[in-house]
Formats: sequence, structure tokens, C-alpha cells
Amino acid sequence: MVSRYYRTYKFLYTDDYNRQSIKRQQVYLDNTGNEVTPITSLFLARLVPGTGKVEGSSRDLRHLLAYIGDGSFKANIPYSPLTELATLRSHIEEILAVERVICGDYHGESNNQTF
Repeated sequence: MVSRYYRTYKFLYTDDYNRQSIKRQQVYLDNTGNEVTPITSLFLARLVPGTGKVEGSSRDLRHLLAYIGDGSFKANIPYSPLTELATLRSHIEEILAVERVICGDYHGESNNQTF
């Protein structure tokens, strides 16, 4: 069961126009304090150390909606499909390879459309 507790990560995000900014990912925790939202090594590679300021909204970012049990969790994808496509694909594969993830829906950044 998921609790109302979460951990916040700040990460470097490359948008569809190849601009980089610092964004926020909230990772939900279960009742024992373990992360429920799938976090991967490719995501952790984009973490921003220290107290970098989050720029703009982190709402409509490119993400994979990962289905776990009866719920779904948004895993942000910081890699641009235009300049980092191979890494973006690897990141999606890494999320889907997490044992507890049943399946996922990719949502692009542009107009928040599902592809």
C-alpha cells in the first residue's frame, strides 16, 4: 500500500528544444519507507547535487506512467527524443525491466500527448 510520504529528487531535464533545466521528481514511498515509483540508474545519473533551484513547473514533463499493482506512478524521463534518443529508449526499457512494473504508457512532452 502506498502512503502519503514521498522523497523529492532534483534532476537535469532536456526538453524537446534541447534546453536544459532543473526539474523535480516526487518518488512515493510505501509504508516501510521503500520507493514505489520506479527509479533507475539512468535517472539517477541526471540528479543535481546540492541545492539547485527548480526551474518552472515539473508537471507536464516527458514521462512513463508505470503500472504497479493497482496503481500507476509517473517516472519522469529527462532525456530528449531529438538529441538523446538511444538513452531515452534505454531509460524506458530500464523502467519496464523493474520487477514490480507490469506495463507502462509513454507520454511525450509536446502538448502532453500520449504516443
